[in-house]
Amino acid sequence: MTEDAPTPSLWYSPIEPCAFCKADLTQTPTFGDCNLRDGRGWGLVCPTCIEARSLRIGNGEGHLFQNRPGQKPICIAGER
Repeated sequence: MTEDAPTPSLWYSPIEPCAFCKADLTQTPTFGDCNLRDGRGWGLVCPTCIEARSLRIGNGEGHLFQNRPGQKPICIAGER
């Protein structure tokens, strides 16, 4: 018996601005849904702020989504 690869997750919720710099995340190639590590819990973050604040992508830390024109964003990193 063979196992099928898991279906990647899609982003269905509204895409809010970056939790830190307020960048429009619909206009970035990717965005993260990350543990903000500042007491606010999880939030959406632009690539620049992910790097600047040393946020992590991975199980229990954050998920990275790729924007796709005319389609829902797809998770490209951080899934189990």
